[in-house]
Amino acid sequence: MIFFNAFDYFILAIVILLHFSPLLKRVNKYLKYIFGAILFLWALPYTSFIIELNYVKNTRGFVDSFEVSYVLMKYPIYWLSGSLLLFFTWLRPVFSREKSETGD
Repeated sequence: MIFFNAFDYFILAIVILLHFSPLLKRVNKYLKYIFGAILFLWALPYTSFIIELNYVKNTRGFVDSFEVSYVLMKYPIYWLSGSLLLFFTWLRPVFSREKSETGD
């Protein structure tokens, strides 16, 4: 993906692995939603934004605002990623109920 750097890939891999981890089943459901909202709405895109701007500044020396406007797309990409993760979180119990009802 064109908008991701190494930090983005690393964080998204950790989030996806934690999503399917049995460790999070013990955590309160509402606490997970609040923590995930804070992470995906503000903390992760902002951190990625700062890392990318520092990378551009260190490699090119001069930061032109038009040249790095793609960095603003990190916010909607993280919002979309968080929304998809939330959607799959809601789908998991539906599929497990359907499996148990069919006897598989």
